[in-house]
Amino acid sequence: MIVDKHTKKPYTQKGVEGEGIRRQFAFALFLLHIVLLIVFSSGSLFEGADLQDVSRVAILTATLLYLAISFLYRERFWSVPSLTFLILALFHLGLFVTPAINGQLPTFVVDVGGSGTWFYSDATIIAVRYVLLGLVAYSAGLTLVFSLGVTATVSGEDNVSGSQDSVYRNNLALVGFVVLTVSTLTWLVISVYSGGPFFFLRSYGSYLAFTNDSALLNYTYIGISYGLLLSMFTRNHRVFAFSIGIFAVFGVCSLLLGMRDNVLIPAVAAAAMWAKFRGVRNSWIFVFGLIGVLSIVSLVRQLRKTGLGEFDFTGAILSPISAVEEMGFSLRVLHTTISWHEIRNEPFYGGVTYMAPFLRFVEGILGFNRLEGQPDYRLMNIEIGERVGQIGGSIIGEAHHNFGFLGIMCVLLAVGVLIGFLTLKARTALVLALLGVITVLFLMHVRNSFAPIPFWFGVGILFVGIAKLLSERQMKRAEIL
Repeated sequence: MIVDKHTKKPYTQKGVEGEGIRRQFAFALFLLHIVLLIVFSSGSLFEGADLQDVSRVAILTATLLYLAISFLYRERFWSVPSLTFLILALFHLGLFVTPAINGQLPTFVVDVGGSGTWFYSDATIIAVRYVLLGLVAYSAGLTLVFSLGVTATVSGEDNVSGSQDSVYRNNLALVGFVVLTVSTLTWLVISVYSGGPFFFLRSYGSYLAFTNDSALLNYTYIGISYGLLLSMFTRNHRVFAFSIGIFAVFGVCSLLLGMRDNVLIPAVAAAAMWAKFRGVRNSWIFVFGLIGVLSIVSLVRQLRKTGLGEFDFTGAILSPISAVEEMGFSLRVLHTTISWHEIRNEPFYGGVTYMAPFLRFVEGILGFNRLEGQPDYRLMNIEIGERVGQIGGSIIGEAHHNFGFLGIMCVLLAVGVLIGFLTLKARTALVLALLGVITVLFLMHVRNSFAPIPFWFGVGILFVGIAKLLSERQMKRAEIL
């Protein structure tokens, strides 16, 4: 009998045949992706086209790709590939929803950028094409791996290693719960110490100001992200409930302050892992949940300006479209790099921003410190901040900043292959943990620069390694007894 190892539910003959059909469908999709990559690589595509028509093509293409990816995996919309694709699309195409509907300028662009003239520039049309290249490349990586992969696990494979894997899963959950608890408590202590017991009533700007001197604060976000993720490995319902409760305390306080990404990243990664273990497939729960999340995000944007203490609830607007627009502002990063490299003809960086974190680490060890006050443009977030302002980062924008549109295709294709491979091979707690770590890193890089990614990766591997060491010690003790 063929079973799913984590949900313990058997695959029926119909289910096994369905896997074969989905692999054939994935291969056909991959061939279609090749055609789309060729089409979207054409520099003349969208030339002279109306912004509304371009927006509609972009939204329709992304939607169809998203639905196709969701169909491939047993968890449907809850799968890691589906969720990561959705986040990637929302953060880069969100600004095109309003133009696609009525041809008007997105409200968020006007609120943030005044006239929004940058949005109507030639670079925006190029950016749409490059975003579609990135989405298609990422999806192509997923479909390629799926068309070649095997998703079912045969019962009996784990007779020898099953008990070890069970011990490891328990220790991953233990490490996650401890890290989540300690990180959340540390975050609360720092916040209360710096801003008082009602710190969550303040605006986002004031919160950043009174916690600016706390270097430890950023580490708590890492711990909360990985802690919640690994807590999903637990089989204990009480531990699961406590983990959700602890994160809820952090999440509510953060959202009241106007902090979005610090809550969204761990929540999405944990949701995917929870769905994997519980065999969740209910699409309606996902759809209504997504609408609810987007409505909350729109409220968070309004809270960010004044804080809960001075917020006027009579003027509050719960608008999922407004939330999508704000998330889509990552496009500004790609728009900026296009302006630099393809309009002003500044040279591409050729991978410098990807090597910079490692080079800076070595330089720090050897004592080769940069001159004080001299910005290090090897870090994309530094250059963006100095030349444009604090507009965040973008995985697509950084790939373009280094290698142009070919870089976008190669980077997103590689990430798609990696996530697709780990998703299909997630038969053990170790592979699932690695998939979770990569998911967190991907979600973070969607909206941030690459600079902190290597460090975050190291921390994630450290937590996974600690759980592995604990498991090995327990197994050795069991053998002795």
